Amino acid sequence: MRYYIFSLFLLSYSIGHGQWVGIYEGQINGDNVKVDITNQANNKIEGVMSDSYQKFNITGDINGNRMAGDAVEQTWGLKVAILGEIKGNTIDFKLVTSILGVKSETPFTVTKQSKTNQKNAASSTSANTANLAKGTSRDPKVVGRWTKNESYNSGYGDNFMGANFSQSFILYADGGVEDGGSNASVSGSNYYGKSSDGGASNAIPGLIWYTKDSQLFFSYTQDGKTQSESLGKYYVENNKMLITLANGKKILLSR
Repeated sequence: MRYYIFSLFLLSYSIGHGQWVGIYEGQINGDNVKVDITNQANNKIEGVMSDSYQKFNITGDINGNRMAGDAVEQTWGLKVAILGEIKGNTIDFKLVTSILGVKSETPFTVTKQSKTNQKNAASSTSANTANLAKGTSRDPKVVGRWTKNESYNSGYGDNFMGANFSQSFILYADGGVEDGGSNASVSGSNYYGKSSDGGASNAIPGLIWYTKDSQLFFSYTQDGKTQSESLGKYYVENNKMLITLANGKKILLSR
């Protein structure tokens, strides 16, 4: 999914710092299963998976929206491979075992729990209301849902192809930031396809925005360390925001 303006700064945090974190629930072989992903950093995740009988410690490496790692049973140390693919608020997992050379896969799907979303959003909002540094502010003109739209057309007649892409993010008045989702559609003379992602539906933990000297900044805090970066100079008029990056490239967003 997802990368027009967040790929410049914002989504690097959304994807790299917390996209997987949360409590997920589902079923595996008819039994309830809970997956609590507690940490995500440096393209790695950690957590615990439990059903009615066992608990497993999960560690894995992230590559885009997929992960691969190990699930180690806490009592006996039994280790199985675990694969996962995140899709919005759900994760499709596979447990992979090999016995006497015979490979077995057990697929299951878990869904992120709304109570966890609310908890994350509440804690993030609380952190975001902290006093701003001297000389900084939150320009009310910047508050709202901002969308970047892009179109691509090629060919004509039977060879025509058109594509439209959009991606959104939300800047809250208290400094919170939310992934607003994305949409993509492709069409031609005899075909049409469309996909969408509703976004994370909660504020991105640890990420805030602020303004200074007509520049839009994002600040991310993790493990007690804070990093801030300017997205660029901004100008807002008639529900449009023009951002000029340090390299001179301009990005037009609409609200």
